Amino acid sequence: MAMLIRSLSEALQTFGTLSASYSTSDAALWSGIMLTLRKSFENDDGVFWREDKVAVILPHLLSQLPISVSLSSAHASAFAGANPKHLLIACLVSLVSLLPASAADLLKRLNLSLLMHTRSEDARQRMLALECASEIWKAEGGKLIGFLAETATFINECAEDENDSVVQEAHKLKNAVESVAGSINDL
Repeated sequence: MAMLIRSLSEALQTFGTLSASYSTSDAALWSGIMLTLRKSFENDDGVFWREDKVAVILPHLLSQLPISVSLSSAHASAFAGANPKHLLIACLVSLVSLLPASAADLLKRLNLSLLMHTRSEDARQRMLALECASEIWKAEGGKLIGFLAETATFINECAEDENDSVVQEAHKLKNAVESVAGSINDL
């Protein structure tokens, strides 16, 4: 896996520079990268994916939100039973699961970078960012409890969005956060 980190990072970076018109082979490659990373995260025993390696792949992984939205729209049939959005969500949840709670800097960077996507002009990106955050909070909310105040700020912003689907996802995130931290209405 060590030999693949640079190649995977470069491939993910390349997706960000491509136009929005992805080919079927692009979709298959992207799907393969997400599955490879997710399986690697899930099967790591703490030896390979240390904080230094996670720090390398994290920004490239988080930059895949808009790509996932584009691929979902254009190539849903190219993903054998796995929606690109779900692939990305599963990959991010697996990544957070392998990080120890002591990796506060990485967790904060992940949480904040993910929530910054809720300020996108594209409502589909806002919804995906909120959905990712909800799933991460459901799975590993205890690790993110220190970022409650900043998360609540984004939830409040999204709860006032003009898009009803974004508002609905914001309420789902609020419920996920409150299941871990209790009421956030006073924040």
